[in-house]
Amino acid sequence: MTSRVLFSVVAICLASSAAQAQPCIKIRSGEAPQSCMKFSAEERSKATAVGLRLGAPYAQVRQQLAKAGWSLDQKWMGEHLMEPPTENGLVCGSGWDAVCTTAFRKNRQVISLILSATNDGTPLIGVDNEAAP
Repeated sequence: MTSRVLFSVVAICLASSAAQAQPCIKIRSGEAPQSCMKFSAEERSKATAVGLRLGAPYAQVRQQLAKAGWSLDQKWMGEHLMEPPTENGLVCGSGWDAVCTTAFRKNRQVISLILSATNDGTPLIGVDNEAAP
C-alpha cells in the first residue's frame, strides 16, 4: 500500500471515530450563530460511571438504562420538578437553549439527566448522581 493511500485511510478512520465520540450538540451564543457544546472530563466521567455517553439520544439512553435495571423515578421527579413529566418521562423547558430533565432509580441510587430540547434526538448533556433517601 502506498503511503498516500495509507495516510488517506488513517485520516478517514480518525475523522470517523472523532465524529462518533464527540457529536455536535448545538448551542447558540452571541459570538456565533451556533457552536458545539464541549464536555469536561468530569462531565464525561459522571456519564460513563452509569454506562452512558454524553451526546447520545434520549431514546438510546433510556433503553440502555432500562437494560441495566434503572427505571423512571416518578417520586423524585414529583418532589424536585414543578411540572409533571411527559409520557416519555421528560420535563422540558422552552426557549433559546431549552433543556429537559428526568430521573432514574436503581436500588438506592438516583441519577438525574439533563438533555438538550433544541437538538434532534434530545441528546444527553449532563448526569448528576445522588444517593436516594
